[in-house]
Amino acid sequence: MAIIREADRDDVDGIARLHSNAREPRGGLGLRPMAGRGGGERWRSTVRSMVGTAGHIVLVADGARSGSLVGYAAATEVENAPFAVSRYGYVRSVDWEENEREPNLGIALYEALRDRLTIRGLRAAQTDVPPQDSAARGFWEARGFGSFLDRLWRPTGTEELGRSVSSRNVREARVSDSEVVLGLWAEMMDLHSALDERLSVVTSWRSQVGEMFRSWRRDPSCRVVVAEGPAGVVGFAVGTIEDPALGLELPRYGHIAHLCVSAQHRGQGVGHQLFDWLRGWFHRRGVRSIYLYVSSLNPASQRFWRGLGFLDYESRLWCYLT
Repeated sequence: MAIIREADRDDVDGIARLHSNAREPRGGLGLRPMAGRGGGERWRSTVRSMVGTAGHIVLVADGARSGSLVGYAAATEVENAPFAVSRYGYVRSVDWEENEREPNLGIALYEALRDRLTIRGLRAAQTDVPPQDSAARGFWEARGFGSFLDRLWRPTGTEELGRSVSSRNVREARVSDSEVVLGLWAEMMDLHSALDERLSVVTSWRSQVGEMFRSWRRDPSCRVVVAEGPAGVVGFAVGTIEDPALGLELPRYGHIAHLCVSAQHRGQGVGHQLFDWLRGWFHRRGVRSIYLYVSSLNPASQRFWRGLGFLDYESRLWCYLT
């Protein structure tokens, strides 16, 4: 049986080999597109920065006979305020070499990772899988993971910027918009938590989200926008420009973190206005792809975003550890 242990810096090259081999149908449950030119070294540097550092867990498995690395698993602790589950473990990948001598290595690696997450006091774990990868999804479902969020994707598009009159009532948020944005955020989370308890927030959410609003406005790679009606602000959205994770050779992408319209103004095109503004902002900054997460249990949000041309990219799965 393979020996599973904490990784050290000398294991990075072996982990890189396993990462590369797992792109072939030999095993591996890491959600990562194939790295492009230069991406392999960027990824190696990222893993090196994770090994032995706070907030990360990297495990490796030494083959019982060969002594060489035959598998690895990696996870990161994620702060999740202001949600009730304030921290969770994000399982980045579980990669291994399948052979007759180690028939259940992937399961053993995950269980060792799960134990360490639990020791750190984490109540839940999440991971991402490609929606078309039935083998990966089956592996995680057998470990107790279930549907949580769908990550959707679409290009920013080649529409003429500024052509749409629908966004004429959208502007960047001001400090004076703070309270109405917080009210809309609360309305959005009340709706989601009624559908899915995992999206429940703590009672002290207002101060935490207020600080988030201030940090969004200060961040040059972020825009908070509001939509105004005759009676004032009726919706808001938050868009950020992100770099790819795990050192992959991929372009920057746009992320729509939040979009909310007050209940009495839904179905009037306000959400389309907010999206159109952010799409144009992403496009003008050379960002060509937009991603977002939408609750698997919210059919209205699913219809809205898919109606705007968003397609499946990843499935975010959730598991309670305790």
